[in-house]
Order: sequence, then structure tokens, then C-alpha cells
Amino acid sequence: MSIEFRNVEYTYLKKTPFEKKVLYDVSFKINPGEFISIIGHTGSGKSTLIQLIGMLLKGFDGNILIDSLDIGDKKLRKSNVRRKFGFSFQYPEYQFFEDTIYKDIAFSLKIRGESEEHIRNKVRYAMDMVYLDYDKYKDRSPFDISGGEKKKVSLASILVLDPEYIILDEPTVGLDPKSVDEITNIIENLNKKFNKTIIVVTHIMDFVYRLSDKVMLLDNGKLIDFSNPYELFINDKICNEYSIDRPYLIKLFLELKNRGIDLRSCPRNIRDMEKLLIDYFNKRGIND
Repeated sequence: MSIEFRNVEYTYLKKTPFEKKVLYDVSFKINPGEFISIIGHTGSGKSTLIQLIGMLLKGFDGNILIDSLDIGDKKLRKSNVRRKFGFSFQYPEYQFFEDTIYKDIAFSLKIRGESEEHIRNKVRYAMDMVYLDYDKYKDRSPFDISGGEKKKVSLASILVLDPEYIILDEPTVGLDPKSVDEITNIIENLNKKFNKTIIVVTHIMDFVYRLSDKVMLLDNGKLIDFSNPYELFINDKICNEYSIDRPYLIKLFLELKNRGIDLRSCPRNIRDMEKLLIDYFNKRGIND
């Protein structure tokens, strides 16, 4: 159970005057249950990469294996493999087309021909997973709710199909701080509690540092680095060369180190950092 790229390359408008190569010799492996963040500046190849992972593009060079199945094999029934994926786009309203939230979340289940009872139970469960009250929201229009609520409906629409892999494109963009915190907690819960493999494209480095098992850095279509977030963000050469804005906690950790306060490791969230600092100063007899 994994996603594996072997020397994958992709070219748009191949064999035309507008041919443009956007991915070069990309190889990596994503293991089940991992949380992967993909970062890089505009034009680095992030969107193309996640579309290839989600089987939304074809005509690539190299090999892409989903759970050991080569999706380039013409004999493979790709529809069965696509069911393993749930894809939430940057702007959730682009995915809405029904007049109520219930109908929108239930749509894919109706296409599959499931019974109304099963559909109702699955829709309720999916809404519970994203903390949307079923009775309060089911009859509301998905277009007449807040940005954070739209993100939740978008997530519920893919969770209702119980995908193994969830791909999220900028899941917190354009949201207020409260909604960012809510969506971040939901995504973390999907990974930690429900063991979903999460693949996220984001430019929010604090989000990346808090949640990721590994970070994939792309630049001009090339995979520059694929390592754990601490190793990436502590690397001066990479951060400087690719203009990476370090997460707040890493900045604080490095500044404290420069001032002679070596915490040995950098926590992933502010509460753990607070506890670590309190312990550090208490051990040295500094109580203020």
C-alpha cells in the first residue's frame, strides 16, 4: 500500500509548438498513513504533481505505482484505482452544483446506486467527521455559507466515499484564523485518528511544520528535497537558496539557540514549545 513515482516526467502540449516540460525525473515513495506536504514557488510543478498522483492527468513518462499497480498499464481498470482517492480543490465552490449541502455530499453515492438509508447514514457520518451539524446544515445551500464551512462541505463530499488517499490543494487559503484552526484540526484528525494518507499543497509553512511527516520541495519541475520538516527547515542552504520562509517555531528555536538557549529539539506546536521553555528555565532556577 503506497504511492510510488519512478523517474516521472510530464510535458504539456507534447509534440506541438507550445510544448512545455513541467516535471523532470521525479522519484519518491509515499507510505500508507503518512502526511505529506508539497511546497514550492508558483510554477514549480506542484499542481501537475498532485494531478498525476490523483490520476487526473495521463501521458506521463516513467512509472507511477498505486498500491503496486502500474497506472500506465493499458490493461489496468483505472476506475477502481481512482476510487482510492479523494481530491479537494483550492476553491471548494467549484465542486458544488446541487442546491443543498445534503444533495451535494450524497451525489457520488447516488451515482453508485446506494440505498437512501445507506446514503443518509454515510452523509451524516461524513458531516460528523468535519464537525458540521447534520440537522442544521443538510438543507442549506452550499453557496450561502462561510468559507470555512465550504471547506468542510468539500471535505465531507470526499470523505463520504471513504478514500484511502486524500489530496488537498491549499486547504486553508482565504480563511480567517478561526476557520484555519478548525480546518487544520480536522485534517490532523483525519490523518491521526482515521489513518488517512494526506497529501497537501500549501504555502503555509507553520501548517507544514505542525502536521507533516515529510515535506516535498519542488523547484522548476524538479524534486529538490523530500525529508522530515525539521531537517528541511533547519537547513540554511536549502532555505536560503529556495527562499523558504521558515515556520514561526523554527525561527524562535534558532533565535533562542543564537542567544545561548539550546532546547535540543524544536516542538511542532506552541503549547509544547511553551512547556519546553518552562522546563528549561525551571531547571536553571529561573522562575520569571
